[in-house]
Amino acid sequence: YLEIKASGSKSWIFRYTIYGKRKEMGLGAYPAIELKGAREVAAALYKKTKADPTHDPIIERNKTIAKAKQEQQENQVTFKWCAEQFIESKTPEWNNKKSPQQWTNTLTTYAYPFIGDYPVKEINTELIMRVLKPIWTTKTETASRIRGRLENVLSWAAVQGYRGLDNPALWKGHLDKLLPAPNKIKKVKPHTALPFKDMHAFMINLRERECM
Repeated sequence: YLEIKASGSKSWIFRYTIYGKRKEMGLGAYPAIELKGAREVAAALYKKTKADPTHDPIIERNKTIAKAKQEQQENQVTFKWCAEQFIESKTPEWNNKKSPQQWTNTLTTYAYPFIGDYPVKEINTELIMRVLKPIWTTKTETASRIRGRLENVLSWAAVQGYRGLDNPALWKGHLDKLLPAPNKIKKVKPHTALPFKDMHAFMINLRERECM
């Protein structure tokens, strides 16, 4: 039906009956939706209600709208936002007052340029490798620390329901198959030892010093 209101606006209405109760569902305004389009939509809805007497087009449409809104909200939940929420939530338990700033600085420098604006639900192994691989052998200690922070943020996001339970930043059984173990590539460079013949002069010099 075409409903014409007192204001003069016109819109298409689909009437149907479910459980003995008549209901009306709007199909859109005229002339944005013309007669042919309204008839096609109404015919499809009529076919569904006849095939399944329990099918309610309004409930079905509301579910579709709710699902679309949920997906839109999930796409707005970025990795950076999750990291910020995680840091804020954990700050009270960290003994080192510098920890929040250290977390923020390392993620800002190394992670956010690659994955900061990505929806957290889309973070996968490939993206994690983009963050870690360039610095894994050159800044091993920093890279290892960042990996742990990525793992923590993604675990937080999973618990909050923003992504699945899989964690692409997990080391054991996952990234350890793609990257060399940190303790295998970390090159320890000892300080140069003092030649034995210089020990006597060094000890005399040392005993003259009163500082710690």
